Amino acid sequence: MQRIEAGEPASYETLLSLAAALDIKVSELEPEERARSSISGMSPSRAGLAAIFVAPAALFIAVNLLRSVGGLAAPFDMLADVGAKLMSFQTFNLVSPVIFLGGATVAFVICLPALVRLRASKVGRGAVSINGMELRVEWAALLIAATAVLSAGILLSYAALELLRTP
Repeated sequence: MQRIEAGEPASYETLLSLAAALDIKVSELEPEERARSSISGMSPSRAGLAAIFVAPAALFIAVNLLRSVGGLAAPFDMLADVGAKLMSFQTFNLVSPVIFLGGATVAFVICLPALVRLRASKVGRGAVSINGMELRVEWAALLIAATAVLSAGILLSYAALELLRTP
């Protein structure tokens, strides 16, 4: 107790036992964990930012699927018209991988701390020992991260198929 109150480290087992005895969360006993939790939780603003980053890729895939699978060309045509006013097709082909794949990657990285937390302790001289991993289910982060991974996978598959089709 004295070590914890002084902000010194304690074993995870000790923290678990004490948290159970006091009927509180382990994070309430660790000052650095409280700081990490407030930083890495999925706040509405972080969820919104991640959604904004993954939206171009998801929208691109959705309008292409509507056109090619659903036979509904209007959304694709509308976005193509807007895009043509903003940039040439060659420019779009140059910047789209950065926007689509980069955006999906950034969205995933924003969501990752809300889904996975590593328990680590310093060993010394810059070395860190990871002694546990916690997987969390935060639905907003999970949905956005899954959308990012799925979008990136679809886009990379599409690009690979295009390369195979082109002589």
